[in-house]
Amino acid sequence: MEQVLGVKRALLEHLLTSEFGYITDSNYDFIEKNLESRDRAAAETDSSFKQIIPYLFIEYDKRYLLYRRTKNQSEERLHEKLSLGIGGHINPIDCFSPQIINNCLLRELEEEVTVHDLETNSARFLGFINDDISEVGRVHLGLVFKANASSMKITVNEIDKLHCDWVSREYLIENSQKLESWSQIVLDNLIDE
Repeated sequence: MEQVLGVKRALLEHLLTSEFGYITDSNYDFIEKNLESRDRAAAETDSSFKQIIPYLFIEYDKRYLLYRRTKNQSEERLHEKLSLGIGGHINPIDCFSPQIINNCLLRELEEEVTVHDLETNSARFLGFINDDISEVGRVHLGLVFKANASSMKITVNEIDKLHCDWVSREYLIENSQKLESWSQIVLDNLIDE
């Protein structure tokens, strides 16, 4: 039985000022201090508990790493959707040091794709993504990070689950209806012209 970490919605009410959108913040310490573990199957339908998802998007020379989730990916509600963010659930394995969220972010990145020239020290926290409108979003809260790459060299590690490519802002705009909701929020708020 998979365990995931999250925070009780009641502790997040000060943050969840909008049902859908990007929330600017410079600190997520209170998230790490209030994490608790739950069975994932139960958490996926419990809107009183927000599963925390570190969510990293990567830029190289005004191009953005975009991936499409295949039908082999575990979250059926996101099959064939395009995503700017690489991320996933925080698991108990990520709690081996005080930097739980960073541990999860790096683990998820290593599982899914290798960005060979990623400037890992460039990853910075930008804020939160909340989507209480969709079934998936209602039980998740995104912590958005951005990192820069110094080349477009990538290796997809989960080739049966996703396909990756570098795309322009214009491509994202033209295909915005295919983006999952969090990527739409990133495009609208965090990707400049």
